Amino acid sequence: YQHDKYVKAFKSIRALVTADLGQFMIFLIGVSRVGKTTLQEDLLKSLPRDWDGKVVRFEAPPKMTAQFSIRPFLLRYLEHIGDPFSALRVRSYARMKTHELIELIVRRIRQKGVKLVIVDESDLFVTVRGDAQAYENLQFLKSLVNITGIPHLFAGTPPLAEFLAMEGQVINRSHVVRLTPYNYDNDEHVKIYLQVLKKFEKSLTVPLNQELKKDPIVLFQATNGCIGALKELLVRMEAMAIAHEQDTISAQLISTFGFYDPN
Repeated sequence: YQHDKYVKAFKSIRALVTADLGQFMIFLIGVSRVGKTTLQEDLLKSLPRDWDGKVVRFEAPPKMTAQFSIRPFLLRYLEHIGDPFSALRVRSYARMKTHELIELIVRRIRQKGVKLVIVDESDLFVTVRGDAQAYENLQFLKSLVNITGIPHLFAGTPPLAEFLAMEGQVINRSHVVRLTPYNYDNDEHVKIYLQVLKKFEKSLTVPLNQELKKDPIVLFQATNGCIGALKELLVRMEAMAIAHEQDTISAQLISTFGFYDPN
């Protein structure tokens, strides 16, 4: 269900990636389970037909944080971009120097006519030891985008945006789109949240308790106002209701099974 915040973020992202911007960085920022992955999937479905096979999408590798190196990212990039014109085997990449990996990436982009690269989990670029390394990574990304000559969409959590705000050279060549949760203290947010809840309920075999539909405070608490988390929670609570022979999904059921319990 495409709710208000989602629609605004989606329209902004699509307009930016399809504009003739070339060397441009787009950052999609949002907390976990707010809907960033869904937005990326919907974006891919909405792109022109002549973009088929010309969009590369992958997640930044966790090893990048552990090794404090950009090389795992470049190797992941190569893994997903593919190159039918190259006789090199995957294991050969590890012996290549960084500048050679970049040259190979650029060659593959031009050979395949890639129009867009999407990198998820991009907060890993800044969740490294020391601010200096984080800034260095962002500068590297800016240079890589300039060299490839095509727009890159980086999706990540708020820590990524915090570093962007302090890195002028990167922010001048980029645009930040935020996908934010809904706030229970905002009446308009609650209204939209309830509309989304009503849409989601139609796909459930176990209905929501009437009291829960009137005041969704427990749902807000369990999902932090994130629509992606709401959808996941309802599916889990439906399973719990069936397992515990409950006729409805109630606030009590969510309070019992919907929150993380370390014990």
